[in-house]
Amino acid sequence: MSRLEIWPFQRKDGSLAPGAFASPQPPEVFVLHPPDETVASAPENAGAASGAVLLPGVAHLGLSHRAGWVEADAQGTVTKLPSGVDIDPSDDPDLAVLATLCSAGQEVTS
Repeated sequence: MSRLEIWPFQRKDGSLAPGAFASPQPPEVFVLHPPDETVASAPENAGAASGAVLLPGVAHLGLSHRAGWVEADAQGTVTKLPSGVDIDPSDDPDLAVLATLCSAGQEVTS
């Protein structure tokens, strides 16, 4: 699939609209950052790639948001792998974007 191909939830410029994954809500969403977009957690991990995954909670069932983050060096060795339960997506930039894609209302266009 070409990067320029427009999916139903994409804007004409190729970006995703808020609420793009709101209905139906996916069980998880994730973002991956290539090495040139990752700030390594330690100098010896320069050239690392990173990512985050959000497992959206289901409030009416008492399930809170869960998340995980990963960082791996150029050889593929995982150098960082924290996770969290009952997280606030607004505390992390990646999770904030993922939460917006899952839960924001659809854009109104005129």
